[in-house]
Amino acid sequence: FGQPLRRTRGRARGDLGVETDLAEIPLVQKRIIAAANARARPVITATQMLESMVEHDRPTRAEVTDVANAVLDGTDAVMLSAESAIGHNPAAAVRILQRVTAATEADYGERIFAARLQASGGVNPDDAVGFSACQLAKRLDARAIVTDVGNVFQAAALARFRPTAPIIALARDENVCRSLGLVWGVSPLLTHRADDPQARLARAAHWLYGRALARAGEPVVVLSSSTGHNQAADTLQVARLPT
Repeated sequence: FGQPLRRTRGRARGDLGVETDLAEIPLVQKRIIAAANARARPVITATQMLESMVEHDRPTRAEVTDVANAVLDGTDAVMLSAESAIGHNPAAAVRILQRVTAATEADYGERIFAARLQASGGVNPDDAVGFSACQLAKRLDARAIVTDVGNVFQAAALARFRPTAPIIALARDENVCRSLGLVWGVSPLLTHRADDPQARLARAAHWLYGRALARAGEPVVVLSSSTGHNQAADTLQVARLPT
């Protein structure tokens, strides 16, 4: 995951339909997502998410439930194919997809976070700082978790705990920054090599203020590495957003 995501390999649910018994597809999907979450690998659930919207203005209730279940299972992104490529109303399909995912996370976000923390009882030492950051952000009601990242894996390792605070990932590589858009809960910001910690915090604050997600003086949790930008985070701080 140091490389753009387009170079990674994956399987769509259409492949599962060929290689797996039809009745087992939902169970296999859940196992794949759970295994990927445990290893901090981004997951995209795709194929026939809102298939009926290729021809119609509204999806079926079963399709809406399929999208919501993918979110609850722990997928990072849901993807449209024919619905947006040749569909009758691609813009409406995207809007409905966004509404369903947002509503599911708004109602179940707390439970998803609690379940992720409980399931991560065997967290390894490399993830301990990120795990602690998520817990601290929850306790402090922090506006965001701000972290430097050198690759997608570093952000995914934090996102797998499904924190309730948004993750602002500051990346210096444009390809990494674009790829981070697929990781759950991560808002990537392109930063500069010359930026010092205060400049990076100010960049994150500007993003939060522009979306009315925070005000000056409110707390954020900051993750950084004392050994280099591309190394795992080993430093955890609580900072106040600047004016």
